[in-house]
Order: sequence, then structure tokens, then C-alpha cells
Amino acid sequence: MWRPLGAHSLLVTQVASRIRSTLRVDLSLRDLFLEPTVAGLAQQVERLLADGQEAAVPPIVPVPREGALPLSFGQERMWFLYQLEPDSPVYNLPSRFRQAGPLDLAALAGTFTAIAGRHEALRTRFTPVGGEVTQRIDPPGPVALPVVDLAGLACPQGL
Repeated sequence: MWRPLGAHSLLVTQVASRIRSTLRVDLSLRDLFLEPTVAGLAQQVERLLADGQEAAVPPIVPVPREGALPLSFGQERMWFLYQLEPDSPVYNLPSRFRQAGPLDLAALAGTFTAIAGRHEALRTRFTPVGGEVTQRIDPPGPVALPVVDLAGLACPQGL
């Protein structure tokens, strides 16, 4: 079975999106996971084009974001799994960065504020309301950046 390096659905979704936007063909994620070769994917694309199944890409239009909104299927699944194991780090993607030179805390906080302002997912809360879980998207605003000074601690070997 063909799998991109890293083999996770986000990469496969990106491939599907690029095929859709470049070739105007709508391959399902299932098609991408089941086809073991690039040549096989090319045959599927050619077949869809020959059948006249060009993908109609709908325009992206803004929708109102006030009040409680229903969860998508994927969000409901994540909420359910969180209820089963609330402290699980399974969906965290840890990484670390080495900072060279002085850190401009105001610039860093401004960067986080700008990123959160552009991406609703970073401002979304899930809230139970009357037995149903809904999502609320907070308006853009400043992101607090707590600072913990570790300068006085010894650095472990290898870091």
C-alpha cells in the first residue's frame, strides 16, 4: 500500500488537494491510500478525466461564526476520545527549538497573536450545552505569553 513519508492523513489530504487544484480531478482519500503506485494513481486520474468527472471546486465563502456552532464529525470523534482519556498527549506533536541571541518577547507574543487571529481553530472551544457539545470561536485578541526564566538552572548534557 502506498503511503507518504510520515504516513498520516494530513499529508494524504494535501496530496488530494493538490491533485484537485492542479488537475481538477477529485480523488478520494480512500483512492489515495488504496493505490500502491504513482502510475496507478495516474491511471485513476486519466480514467476520471476520460469520464468527464472534472472536479467542481466550490468557492470559499465566509459564514457567520457567532454563538454556538455544531461540531463536525471529526470534532465529535476527537471530543469523544478526549472524554475517554482526557490527559492523553496522543495528538500532541512535540518539537523543540534552539534560540540564538536575545529573545524579543514582544515580537514573539505578537507573532502568536497574529497566527491565532488568522486561524479560527486556535481560538475554538468545545462546550457542552444541554447534552450536546458545541463549538464557540473566540474573537481575535492578544495571546498571553507566560514567561518562566530557567536561566539559573544547569543545562543537561547534550543540549
